[in-house]
Amino acid sequence: METLLELSKKGIEQPLNKTVNQLHQETILQGSQLKFTLFELNFTTNLIDSYAFEPKTANSFLLLQEFKLQTEKLSSENPKLLQEVQKHENALGGVYECSNSSCDSTYYQSHTELQTAIDKHIQDFESLKMEIFKYCENILRYNKRP
Repeated sequence: METLLELSKKGIEQPLNKTVNQLHQETILQGSQLKFTLFELNFTTNLIDSYAFEPKTANSFLLLQEFKLQTEKLSSENPKLLQEVQKHENALGGVYECSNSSCDSTYYQSHTELQTAIDKHIQDFESLKMEIFKYCENILRYNKRP
């Protein structure tokens, strides 16, 4: 699924052109994406902390520490974003009741900003996950028995 930012770069339907129902569906999807990412973050944290990845060199120790710091940072950001999504969804009710366009445009702007923050969060996690998987692959190769 393409993000609002990617769609806007292609000139495809800006949030201002979306119905309140479409925005509501996107907000539900945002929350779902963040919850799944939090699940993956918890799994990744447990994987990094597992005995299978005990560092054998100073370099691998430093790398694992960096992975831990990055997962902790993302794990602390995620609930904050989830809370923002919840507030955003609650504010959507006000858009139903709002009669002027300035109210709508403010909500649409915050919708785009929230989507951009979520996209960055997920992209940062995907990059970290790729680095961790590469590290895991090397460990598994090293520990492979003939």
